[in-house]
Amino acid sequence: MAGLEREDRNVCLSGPAGSGKTTAARQLATALGVSFHFNGAIDTEYKLSGFVDAQGRVVSTAFREAWTGGGVYLFDECDASMPSALLAFNAALANGHAAFPDGAVGRHQDCYVLAAANTWGFGGDANYVGRAKLDAAFLDPFVTLSWEYDEGLERTLARNDSWVNVVQ
Repeated sequence: MAGLEREDRNVCLSGPAGSGKTTAARQLATALGVSFHFNGAIDTEYKLSGFVDAQGRVVSTAFREAWTGGGVYLFDECDASMPSALLAFNAALANGHAAFPDGAVGRHQDCYVLAAANTWGFGGDANYVGRAKLDAAFLDPFVTLSWEYDEGLERTLARNDSWVNVVQ
């Protein structure tokens, strides 16, 4: 991902629970030599942008840390987030500037944005019934990759072909 234009550094990993999406994001940060930041599903934009507390201090978020200081940011379980809460995230990716409580800030040159979902963004299915349909504008700035279980790796790690045959 190094060398890509900032607006092209957005990747959505779509795959089942436990397939290694978060681990891959953490390993990407290590490979790039940058920090790793993440959050799970959000229900309000303030969990993404932060807020000003009762003492007047700006409370930061994982997204802000990566956006302003660089690093790999993983928006995990994005398809379990409230649709209205995703609007601030979408605006940041579309415009290259994110609105925070103390002002708008441009994207850091070393900010890599990943989203992880258990669906393709088209809503819940038989396995992931609590997933929201994602707005096309949310999905637009991402290159989406299918992220499935690595059955060959499972077989190698288990070292028991008969058991792996039953489980798989």
